[in-house]
Amino acid sequence: MRINNKQLKDNTGLSFESFTNIVSYAERHLEWLKTHNKNYTKEQERRIDDLYEMIQAIDVWNDEED
Repeated sequence: MRINNKQLKDNTGLSFESFTNIVSYAERHLEWLKTHNKNYTKEQERRIDDLYEMIQAIDVWNDEED
């Protein structure tokens, strides 16, 4: 898996050195979304929970090969 840092930087202003860093960033942001807004609809909550669980299920190893 490769990171298209140019696309990522152009679209978000973010840059990551590894897939592990992207997963960690996404995990932290999803956890924040899960805990900081109680005005979500049930559908929004379900989608955030699903994405959070998907990120939690990713096992990242051997970062040099990402």
